[in-house]
Amino acid sequence: HTKDVHGSHVVLKMDSNINNVPDEILLEAARLAVLHSKAKNSSNVPVDYCQIRFVRKPSGSNPGFVIYSNNKTLLFKKDYVQAIKPGNTYITIISGGYDSDNQVIINVNIS
Repeated sequence: HTKDVHGSHVVLKMDSNINNVPDEILLEAARLAVLHSKAKNSSNVPVDYCQIRFVRKPSGSNPGFVIYSNNKTLLFKKDYVQAIKPGNTYITIISGGYDSDNQVIINVNIS
């Protein structure tokens, strides 16, 4: 999710035997988060990421609001788009839609 900017959550569905997300996949997920945020026209966008088990929605909170911990932040730069070659990505969008808070969720599969 883009840090401090309204946008979509990107969820990576991974096999349990994968311990670390390759940088190329992390950058592609960050790109998707930036493209589906209010920061899509910015050149440098911080993107927070963590394991989904560290994301929770407090009861009674506003739609789309979550709290997360154990996160890291990467700075996504528009230059990275050229570094991600479409034929070499391992991400396939498997579904997209809205959750119960009307927040866009993009589910992707790593292969």
